[in-house]
Amino acid sequence: MNEQNTIIMFCKYPVEGNVKTRIAKTIGNEFAVNLYKILAEHIFQELLKTENVFPYLFYDNNLNRDKIKKWAGAEFSFELQEGNDLGEKMYHAFKKVIDRGSAKTIIVGTDIPDISSEVIQKAIGALNNSDVVIGPANDGGYYLLGMKKLYRSFFTGIEWSKHTVLKKTLEKINSLNLSYSMLPELIDIDSEEDLKNWFANYSENANSSLKNEIKTIYTNRLQFK
Repeated sequence: MNEQNTIIMFCKYPVEGNVKTRIAKTIGNEFAVNLYKILAEHIFQELLKTENVFPYLFYDNNLNRDKIKKWAGAEFSFELQEGNDLGEKMYHAFKKVIDRGSAKTIIVGTDIPDISSEVIQKAIGALNNSDVVIGPANDGGYYLLGMKKLYRSFFTGIEWSKHTVLKKTLEKINSLNLSYSMLPELIDIDSEEDLKNWFANYSENANSSLKNEIKTIYTNRLQFK
C-alpha cells in the first residue's frame, strides 16, 4: 500500500446470540440478526462507494472467516481482530494498516444507520488540516475515529461500554496537543429505545430505503410479539 487512505470496519457474522444482544432481549433474536445484517450491508455499500479509499474488514472469529468473506465480497481486504478488548482490537487494526503505508486511516462503527460515503469523505478531508477526526455518537461514544499517525494512548485506559468514551478520548487528544475535527453527531443503535429514537429524531436525512426497510421489519416484529 502506498499513500493509501484506508477505512476499517469491524464485523461479526450475523447469527443469533452473536450480534445485537441488547435488542434481542426486547425484540427477539431474529429481529436482532436481521437488523445487524441490514446495517452491516448498508455500511459495506457506503464504504465501497467512497472514492480513493482502501476498505478493510476485520472479522471477530476465524471459524466464520469464509462466511464473512463470501457475505461482504471480494472488494474488501480481510483480517482477524487481535486483542482482548475493543481498545486493543482497534489499536492492532490501526497499527496493521498504518504499518502497511496507510496515509489516512479511519475506523467506523457497525451500528450507525446514518453513516454514508459523504460522511466518510468528509472525515478524510478533515485530516488534511487536523491530526485527528472524530464522529461523536449520541451515547457518549464515537462512531468514527481517524488519524494520520498512530497514538496508542487513544486505546488504553478507557471503559468502552461507558458514556465517557468520547470525553476521555478528547482528553487524550488534548493532552498530546493534537488538532482535531468533529463531525456531526449520529445515533448508535444498541437498544430498542435507540431504534425508536432514530425513527423519531435522527432519521430525517437518513437513506429513505434503509429507513423504510428497518421500519418494516420492526413493525412486522411488533405484530407478532
